[in-house]
Amino acid sequence: MQRFLVASVKKIMEKSPLKFALARNLSFLDPREMGATVKEENLKRCKAVMRQLNEADRVSDNDVDEIIQQYSQ
Repeated sequence: MQRFLVASVKKIMEKSPLKFALARNLSFLDPREMGATVKEENLKRCKAVMRQLNEADRVSDNDVDEIIQQYSQ
């Protein structure tokens, strides 16, 4: 699962300018932004990315739930 996410992020970042919501929301994966002070904002970004990937049939509903649960821990 982790390799899939890394590969997906690389592909999206190569082709997406930062003006697109998906590219902007991928900042939740930045280790510098994973501190407790911005955790709620990052969780919101994670959910937005997972929703978009799910709508594009790249991630299943079950995987989305699992990823969000793991990220929020």
